[in-house]
Amino acid sequence: MPKKPATKKKSVSLRFVSKKKPVQKRSVNKNLPGVFTLVKRTFEQIKLNKKLFIGITLVYIFLLLIFVWSGGGLINASKTKETINQTLGLQANNLTTNLAVVSMLVGGGSGKSELNSLYQTVIIVVVSLALIWAFRHTANNKINLIKIREPFYKGMTPLVPFLLVLFVIGLQLLPLLIGSALLGIVYSNGLAASAIEQLLWLTLFLLLLALSLYFLSSSLLALFIVSLPDMTPITALRTAKKLVVGRRLLVLKKIIGASLLWVLFFGVLALLCVYIAPIIAQVVLLVSIVLVLPFAIGFAYNLYQELL
Repeated sequence: MPKKPATKKKSVSLRFVSKKKPVQKRSVNKNLPGVFTLVKRTFEQIKLNKKLFIGITLVYIFLLLIFVWSGGGLINASKTKETINQTLGLQANNLTTNLAVVSMLVGGGSGKSELNSLYQTVIIVVVSLALIWAFRHTANNKINLIKIREPFYKGMTPLVPFLLVLFVIGLQLLPLLIGSALLGIVYSNGLAASAIEQLLWLTLFLLLLALSLYFLSSSLLALFIVSLPDMTPITALRTAKKLVVGRRLLVLKKIIGASLLWVLFFGVLALLCVYIAPIIAQVVLLVSIVLVLPFAIGFAYNLYQELL
């Protein structure tokens, strides 16, 4: 029998099969508002809903009075100033003495017990969640008739995920803490004799500091994301990381700029109080402690909104 002619197999062109659709990259807005613009926006939001935010602040003060400040730990700036001057034989209004008193006021002194510190941490977490809820529900540039109890009732829902994100942030601070400890040991014990050795240790500290700041630039935003309904800590951290892609340095600049602005303002104010009227220096410090939390959270929330 004659053989059938071999049929040619149709060759399938892979040119179109293997062709991939171009991936559309998410456009990144790098035109973020300046620090002063975000501060102004925070002031306006608080002013527009002043009854709500004043109420939350009063609850914050009440909790601090009952659980933290009533347990001691406050410093008498006037007596501390006299003690330092007598010990070191300095003049009454020596700049070194005033700076030492301010640093002791900021540090909280040695009288605060571990239990007071624990209470303060718990209070800050609770009030932070209430403030995040309040800023989220007043971001419409309108006067909102929200009762003071609502942020504390409804804002506590994501407490466990919020604490888990805080735990991650604590781990991300370890490079900074390790670097600070190493630098302190090296300089206090004279382990770095030459200028080159000192420069190397300082460089190591700066690298560890940069590593912590790199992580924190996104993880701090995760505190706002994790407070959304049905949000897990891992998803919140991943989402926050995506938000700062291509803008991490800009976000860091905003956070550091706002922090320096606040420290400079209250640092100079506290120094003037210690210099002129030491008796009210502690009051100024307590006011700054109370006010820094709502304004810091408001600033960070407005920054987070700009990144969306």
